[in-house]
Amino acid sequence: MKKKKWIITSVILVVFCAGLFVYNHYRGSSSAPDPAAISIPRKNSVLNANGLVVRPQTLTDGITSVGSLLPDEEVDLSFETSGKIVSINFQEGSTVRKGELLAKVNDKPLLAQLSRYEAQLKLAEDRVYRQSALLEKDAVSQEAYEQARTELAMLNADIDIVRSNIALTELHAPFDGVIGLRNVSEGAYASPSVVVAHGPRFFTYLTEELPEIMQAMFKIPADPAHTYVGGLSMGGYGALKCALQRPDLYAGAMCFSSGFFTLNRPNLLIENGYYSREELQGVIGADLQADSLDDLAARVRTWPKDQKKPLLYLACGTEDPLHPLSTEMNAILQENHFDVCYQEWPGIHDWRFWDVALEKGMIYMKDRLPE
Repeated sequence: MKKKKWIITSVILVVFCAGLFVYNHYRGSSSAPDPAAISIPRKNSVLNANGLVVRPQTLTDGITSVGSLLPDEEVDLSFETSGKIVSINFQEGSTVRKGELLAKVNDKPLLAQLSRYEAQLKLAEDRVYRQSALLEKDAVSQEAYEQARTELAMLNADIDIVRSNIALTELHAPFDGVIGLRNVSEGAYASPSVVVAHGPRFFTYLTEELPEIMQAMFKIPADPAHTYVGGLSMGGYGALKCALQRPDLYAGAMCFSSGFFTLNRPNLLIENGYYSREELQGVIGADLQADSLDDLAARVRTWPKDQKKPLLYLACGTEDPLHPLSTEMNAILQENHFDVCYQEWPGIHDWRFWDVALEKGMIYMKDRLPE
């Protein structure tokens, strides 16, 4: 019985070992399939792609910047002599060529003196000729002949001096360039100390160049229909001048506590202590006579009928010394049918008034902007 159990146990062990051997043999010969090699059927799909057609074109390698230009040459223009100015042949901001006649003072006394000397010249030449003929015949002395020659030479020198003085009555451009601000008018008395024209073109800078700088820096649309200019005190005068002189660039102006007639009435500024006489002479000219372009009332009264009028907003404090000027300008604008809004309330010439006026003016202009 025991022998039978041992035999059964041995058979089971042999069968188990044989099965284990067979299992290991087939497992090593057949490796598991690579997942990457398994082909997975896919559904039909569309791959989106962006394309660009390459074409030759011009590349501009440039840098845009904002800055200020300084002149290579700059000079204050003045006469080398004194006299009454009889003609001015240039406009502010105009381009001139070297040698071009810019202005002239009265030369009539010099021309009369030149005519007198030229009339004496023929007589002096005849005297020298006669003295020379007499000297050959020993009819006159050598001294008398030399005296006649000296008088002729002195007369010719006097003629050259007068001609030189006549040339000094003309003011010519020293080089090619652009004329700045004009300080004098026809009829004014000129002297070497009086500057006829000087300085950069401030009006052109404010009306044309500064807006271009603002548009480049702040991406402001360059649309005159939506471009307005504003200022306070003398800046209010300047704002109105910009709108009246360049309506092609500005649709309107805001003017706060403005000195509208001060350049035509400089004593008003001097008496109220705003500027000294010397300071105004540097702005207007030695004679304190403003240019006709600075007369805003005249510009309003002569406005072309077919030209669109700018939109205007005026404000001034009732206690401001310049209040009468604002009411006077408003009356002139109203009489000539300008689109103007005038407001006044208690206030003086200070920022407490201007802070409020600026807000009111901006709201008024915003409400009136074109669609």
